[in-house]
Amino acid sequence: MKYNRFLVLLTPVIVLISLESVFLSPKSFYFVLFFVNFLILTVIFLFFRDSHLGNFSYYLGEAILPFCFFTSIFVYSSLIVNKFLIQILFLATVIFIYFYLRNIYYFFINFAAGKSGLFKNLSSLANFSVMFFSGAAIYGLQAFLNLPVWLLMIFLVFISFLAVYQKFWINKIERETAWIYVLASLVILLEIGWAISFLPLSYNVLGLALAICYYVLMGLTVPSINNSLTGKTVKIYLIFGITSILLIFLTARWM
Repeated sequence: MKYNRFLVLLTPVIVLISLESVFLSPKSFYFVLFFVNFLILTVIFLFFRDSHLGNFSYYLGEAILPFCFFTSIFVYSSLIVNKFLIQILFLATVIFIYFYLRNIYYFFINFAAGKSGLFKNLSSLANFSVMFFSGAAIYGLQAFLNLPVWLLMIFLVFISFLAVYQKFWINKIERETAWIYVLASLVILLEIGWAISFLPLSYNVLGLALAICYYVLMGLTVPSINNSLTGKTVKIYLIFGITSILLIFLTARWM
């Protein structure tokens, strides 16, 4: 396990080099997408293999978020023209991967230590980012490639499933209890995602609207499962969600 510690530092460096290689050879886009995901999943598996945790669900729970985070940002970056913004996104990805691998490395070493509140907050922010970048990429591909909506909604359901499942995982919700909520959340996000795809707005605005809906939905669902949902919590999330959506739609440029 001690040798795996070097992977925490080495993996982000390899990821950064791989991302920068896309600028030199754009044709390597799909190779980099596959290679980096394979690298991250393999490193996490090595951490899991050398730990004392025998349940494979621990590996799946920890592997979902970095996979979704990297994939969503990498695909989204292919739609951006501004190279400076792309570099910022790549740097944010590398920093996230380092911090994430560092935390789960120590988690697998000492399961009793658990995860810090900062890590859970980072995971929540990362899940929100996944929904934004994934949604923006899906709507962007719809606009640029004129793909059918139903085909893109399949990808939306897949990403939503992983994001919702990981959200429940990080909050230690039992799978037997979570499945009905996962399915209900998928139906709601699918309906919202399909509906807003017809709005004449930019893909960034649509992606942000979808991410806010996901944030509000999870903010109400998780406390509901844990029997800690209060009227105050409902009001806060609903006011935040409605206000944010209204501000976005009122200030955005309609096509």
